[in-house]
Amino acid sequence: AAATEILDKRGDSVRTYRNMLIFVASDAEQWGPLENEVRRYIAWDSIVKDADVLNLDAHQRREAQQGRNKSSETVGMRLNESYCWLLIPTQEETDPIIWEETRLPGGQEDPVAKAVKQVKNDEQLITKWSPALLRMELDRWFWKDEPHIGFKQVWESLATYLYLPRLRNSEVLLATVQEGVQKQEWFGYANSVDEDGRYVGLQFGPKSGYASGSIYLDDQSVLVKPDVAAEQLEADEKPPTVDPPKPIPPTKEDDKPPPKPIDPPPDVSPKRFYGTVKLDPIRASRDAQQIVEEVVQHLTSLPNATVEVTIDIRATASDGFPEGTVHTVTENCRTLKFTSQEFEEE
Repeated sequence: AAATEILDKRGDSVRTYRNMLIFVASDAEQWGPLENEVRRYIAWDSIVKDADVLNLDAHQRREAQQGRNKSSETVGMRLNESYCWLLIPTQEETDPIIWEETRLPGGQEDPVAKAVKQVKNDEQLITKWSPALLRMELDRWFWKDEPHIGFKQVWESLATYLYLPRLRNSEVLLATVQEGVQKQEWFGYANSVDEDGRYVGLQFGPKSGYASGSIYLDDQSVLVKPDVAAEQLEADEKPPTVDPPKPIPPTKEDDKPPPKPIDPPPDVSPKRFYGTVKLDPIRASRDAQQIVEEVVQHLTSLPNATVEVTIDIRATASDGFPEGTVHTVTENCRTLKFTSQEFEEE
């Protein structure tokens, strides 16, 4: 009953991430001996602390200290014996919640450590996940008729619903996606979807350059169906179609001798590039990484190109910057070797 209440509520509010909880409970028959030994420990501890008030001699002080130490060891043993039940909430789709009860093995190991080993061995807690198994869950619960699903939505669902696999943390999901996009088999990943429905920063197999891509778990990133991702990559590989020039109808001037051909001007390739872009300060790290991958990387790959990247930071605060912020930013800029940096009064 207590575990159910904890599962359903977080303080006075409804608990959201219920699939992140498992429970270790005490055996009813073992609770009495544990409670008695805790009382005995509290009594010995009180005597040790009040030794001066009780006017204990040296022998009595040593006896009280030994009694407290022995009782403390016994409490630890009783705790391990008492907390021996592992309770795991499970659910089949929308069916009522079922509590799986498993008795933990004996031994002196901490009950929580024994519980962790048990759920790992029973695969009730996933620490490493296969992309193929993630694809099965995507097909069953998430994609349906949509071409993609929000990556963060997938993680929040896994952490919430008891009928889905229980992952240790979001890092497990990130590692699974990072592995999965290396092949054109299970799913694609994109940093975002633009207004035209095109996937920005699409990663889907070697042709998409997955090795240099980063995976982000945020509100913009999506997991893309394999056929949809493959369709975009195929369209990107096709050369743009150019309509042939329309024929010009003949005129009377066509009877004149053709003009003397003029040598075409020599091809002159552009020799300088300059670009400026504004970054969202909340997503600056991610956006900068995308710019490096999709722009800077192409420029630095040329053997005779010299590329210079400068970050220009401008910030204003209507109430002024606090002294602590000024000090921290100034010291960090000096450490990072900024060529120029200054706070101004206006």
